[in-house]
Amino acid sequence: MLSELITQLNHDCIEHGYRRKKWWADQLKIPPLTLSHWLAGRQLPSGKHALKILSLLNQKRTDKKTEKWAQYLWDCYYQHQPLLTNLLPDIILNILSKSTLDSRTLALLSYFVKKYSPNFEMPEEPNLKNRLGWLLESSEKKVPFKPIKSVPNQLVLNLPLSNTAKKFLRRYQTSTGKKWKIYDCPLAKLRASFL
Repeated sequence: MLSELITQLNHDCIEHGYRRKKWWADQLKIPPLTLSHWLAGRQLPSGKHALKILSLLNQKRTDKKTEKWAQYLWDCYYQHQPLLTNLLPDIILNILSKSTLDSRTLALLSYFVKKYSPNFEMPEEPNLKNRLGWLLESSEKKVPFKPIKSVPNQLVLNLPLSNTAKKFLRRYQTSTGKKWKIYDCPLAKLRASFL
């Protein structure tokens, strides 16, 4: 199992090329040399690191599936195709589960929520629940649940998150974002461009 995980990690580093090892080292909070030892088979990651690697690889697989659903929504919008409204809640939750999204995709989700008023099943995962609450409130819909305060602030925007970026995002976080513990951007103007 551990050797298969290292093989997947090595494949990911090769697939993404230059600086991917640094990215992994930063995510795992280890020195890059330690990662090199793992990839060369000289050392093995601890259980804690193995779980984190597995979690990040699973998130990458989820993100790939999510991109297909986002493309489906864009195709429906641009080509004026009928939308499978009964699947819309699942599609939106699937897209919201992606680690980060661009602001136009978030605005598109908000547009579809405002237009179709889908009924969502309550997600169990706290971060996803807060993201859904934020999206509903940003779409001017009534939210039937309260924010989960115990989760840390999360970033939904596809931005590099340095300390300077965190300070900037905190300063420009909307009141809805503060309520739902999300570093966000206002969606109203972007959503209006879809009408």
